[in-house]
Amino acid sequence: MHIKKREDGKYRVFVVIGKKLDGRSDKVSKVCETYEQAVIWGNTQERKRDALKGLSDRITVSEFIEQFFWADKKNLRGTTLDGYRRDVKRIVDAEKGIGNIEIGKLTRMHVQQLLNELPTRKVGTNTRETLRSVLGSAQGLGLVTENVASGRFAYPDTQPTEPDAYGVVLATFDEHAQVLDAVRDHVIEPVVLLGLCFGLRKGEILGLDWCDVNLDAREIRVRQTYTYKKGGATLTPLKTGGSYRTIPMNDYAVKRLTALLANHQARYGSKNVIVNAPVCVNTFGRRMSPNAARDMLHRFRDRNELPAITIFSMRHSFATACVNADIDYTTLAAWLGHTNPATTLNKYVKTTRSMQVKYMSEISQILRASGV
Repeated sequence: MHIKKREDGKYRVFVVIGKKLDGRSDKVSKVCETYEQAVIWGNTQERKRDALKGLSDRITVSEFIEQFFWADKKNLRGTTLDGYRRDVKRIVDAEKGIGNIEIGKLTRMHVQQLLNELPTRKVGTNTRETLRSVLGSAQGLGLVTENVASGRFAYPDTQPTEPDAYGVVLATFDEHAQVLDAVRDHVIEPVVLLGLCFGLRKGEILGLDWCDVNLDAREIRVRQTYTYKKGGATLTPLKTGGSYRTIPMNDYAVKRLTALLANHQARYGSKNVIVNAPVCVNTFGRRMSPNAARDMLHRFRDRNELPAITIFSMRHSFATACVNADIDYTTLAAWLGHTNPATTLNKYVKTTRSMQVKYMSEISQILRASGV
């Protein structure tokens, strides 16, 4: 700290508060009426500097994300990290983002202006959550005293989306049976079987090994996922403890998995080798990648004029068909790996036009029977 008396009798105090990213000293100064005020202000700035461990708070949002934020997120699962990258790209956008604003000067108004430029409510909520995480890291370093991305904000109106944007939902097991019959003995069959008969996530389908399939006990064990991370697709543990589960098999699944296992043994080797191999393999016998599974399913359904299902929508189809078959939703939640059954009902069970018409017809029959 350096204090200099000016000709007008006031005092200017200078404090080095840290280092800029280019290595130069970062200084702040203030003119005070008295020497005592200058000392108090200088001491405050020095305490703040010490709390920041020599890091200047005059760092932009973009600089902070690049230099510090990613270091905290490097061990995240690939899909989660991809989500952060998409959101950060919006945050630091050269024209519409807030990347060039000093992080210590960021206000709620800046956050709201950022959200106003986004296309949908879903994009807005995801972006705000990521910004809240960024500012939480900055708050932990003492760069900001308040996380201005917390609290309520106005979001863009949700734009209507095509109903088939993520694939159609097959609401009954009769519809499932038609698709399962069509894919029988095709290389894509295990993917569709695990999606429609068990409601597994894409990564869980592709991460399932034959050692996780117990045909004698008629159950499968879900313990790992196969998703993209930096460097390619990788086997990783499941995201939450509730996702680890054992699911019983129905008769059809036992029959088809038994046949698929026999085919694997005949084609690729002995039983001892196969039990440690993946259930879903490509034409070369290697674990099927997420992109290959997606593309293969799309090509097969289009060639065979099947409903526009996706690996994503098969999980929703399973949940919806279970509810329409009067299966207890707490049991369904356990099968899907949800610790909160409300998640199952609110996010995974879908209604379809055909089901709405069916139920309305049933109401009509009840009313007619009542003489109305």
